[in-house]
Amino acid sequence: MTVNPLLGGKRFSVGLNLSESYSALAEFIRKYQACLSSIYFSIPLGKAFYSRSELENEFKTPDAEEKLFSVLALMRECGIRGELAINIYGLGEAELDCVDDYVDRNGLQLDEIVCLAEYGQHFRAAYPGAEIKYSFNNPTLRQLESFDSIVVGKGYLRNKLIRHALLAEGKSLVLLLNNGCSFRCRFSCGDSGFCESLLKPTVDKYGVDYAYALQSFFPEELKRLLLTDEYAATYRLKISNRPLGLAYTCAALDAYLSLGDVGVLIWEDVNNYALFCTMRQRYCSGGRNSTMIASCSTKQRLRSNSGHIIGRYCHLLCSFSGHIVRRIWAWAWGL
Repeated sequence: MTVNPLLGGKRFSVGLNLSESYSALAEFIRKYQACLSSIYFSIPLGKAFYSRSELENEFKTPDAEEKLFSVLALMRECGIRGELAINIYGLGEAELDCVDDYVDRNGLQLDEIVCLAEYGQHFRAAYPGAEIKYSFNNPTLRQLESFDSIVVGKGYLRNKLIRHALLAEGKSLVLLLNNGCSFRCRFSCGDSGFCESLLKPTVDKYGVDYAYALQSFFPEELKRLLLTDEYAATYRLKISNRPLGLAYTCAALDAYLSLGDVGVLIWEDVNNYALFCTMRQRYCSGGRNSTMIASCSTKQRLRSNSGHIIGRYCHLLCSFSGHIVRRIWAWAWGL
């Protein structure tokens, strides 16, 4: 693991996927403990509490809950903060009380809670010592008074003026680097068909290669941000990874930690392009591969879950070069 000196300290937040074995999770935590600020997780309260359908059955295995407790204990031993994720719409006070009851019954020590705007006041009152984080799943910035920090992505990654505007309100920032949402989207999270309807006009206008690059945030861009933003040392960094497995998580972390040349990574393996944009998990056909993202070849096509084919993705991706990537993100930064 190579860590660029610009990224010293515990800066990164990643998600916990309990489909992995405890031994694999423990190995991961020990390896990356020096750079992990927090690990976000869910608790077993049923499908209604999950914002990702891929994860809603993670507690179906008999040992999953005990595995969660063991992982949380190891995190505390390694100085990694526990971050409870409550990102689903439509929960009422009764459901939020269920969260509190589960936490109390099991003696969970919550360092952070990431949630929607509607739940901020509840969790602020229930956990006065915890950091309450404004979830990226919120479509707009509102009801911020109960929150200590804000998870932002998309346009905030390439515009330091709007980042500084939030800092001026006394909020700390967590930058979500690789989730792959359209930088032009101003809506709450929807299903793959909704996302496709937003993506398609961009694809039609710019082509798939430009559209994919515009919705990515590369290690070189992160390096530029760290070098040009005087408040960069205060930012924490978040990776979207939970449904994609530990191999994906390690590869994405290693890439961002190195702040290296994305062209080299892509030439090594075209699949590495998806480390910087998890749009793949919404659009690629086929089942999820927990050991790595699905392989691409020139015979494959990018599909949504409904089976609609979107263009020439793999042909363009396989011919993509680091030079073109740098041209695209330089344009996006206005250079």
